[in-house]
Amino acid sequence: MESDKSKIASISATFIHGTAERVSFGSVVPADKSEKEVFWTNILVNNITSRFEYKKIESNPDDSCGNHDVIITMNHGSIIGVQVTELTYEFERARKHIKSDYINKIIQEIKNINLESIEKVAFSFMFPYTDSKKPNSEKPKKVVDAISNIIAKKIEEKIYQFEFGNVVCNLVKEGDFFIPNVNNIGIDVNFDNLPHTLDMYTECIDAIVSKKSNSLSSWLLIWSLEFWKDRHWLGNELIDYMKSQFKESKFDKVFFIESMDGDGIFQVNLKIDVIK
Repeated sequence: MESDKSKIASISATFIHGTAERVSFGSVVPADKSEKEVFWTNILVNNITSRFEYKKIESNPDDSCGNHDVIITMNHGSIIGVQVTELTYEFERARKHIKSDYINKIIQEIKNINLESIEKVAFSFMFPYTDSKKPNSEKPKKVVDAISNIIAKKIEEKIYQFEFGNVVCNLVKEGDFFIPNVNNIGIDVNFDNLPHTLDMYTECIDAIVSKKSNSLSSWLLIWSLEFWKDRHWLGNELIDYMKSQFKESKFDKVFFIESMDGDGIFQVNLKIDVIK
């Protein structure tokens, strides 16, 4: 009997501290939106198996109203318009920005009152589940008051319960913080640790189909640097769903590109699926 993967989920974890040397890989993907779109288009045309001869690939200065994000000029003078979009869960992306901003406000409040801890301690705040884009959370001052109360007493490694949620307290006995920190106090915030499910991804595809329904481009390029985390258990189910949803679209060709970000690991993990 086949399992219902719409009910399966994966979650990611944040490592808050440790003794391992920090390892970072320089991003190969440009931060600028236009440069990013050109980057992915170059990756596509230089890695598709069919013979493809072009003169130049450039960003379209006017990509409004469904117009091309990128224009490929072929050797014989014709052009191919490309729409480029990320496979992302808007709900999750919005929360990442909210989380970062919220942590910064907590850090600033700690600085404002000059709160310090003799021992290195990491606080991971967990707020209740909510369906709204703006999660339930307390004002940063109340969060810092909670931290101050714990520090004032004997710090214990346990879960503390408050009216606004829970906080996990971990003493950093060796190694460094892997989270934002100030004055020996590390801060992490978890707004329900949104799960990755097949339904989440299909909702994202549905949103792209709807958003791009009036596109003037003949090609659509969807990319992701996150899907590799879930490919192992989703298999080709999402790819099959993409194919079914874009089968009747106006696009002549639809591609899905995925990889892992980082100099030295991007190319070896690159995968391109022809959706249409």
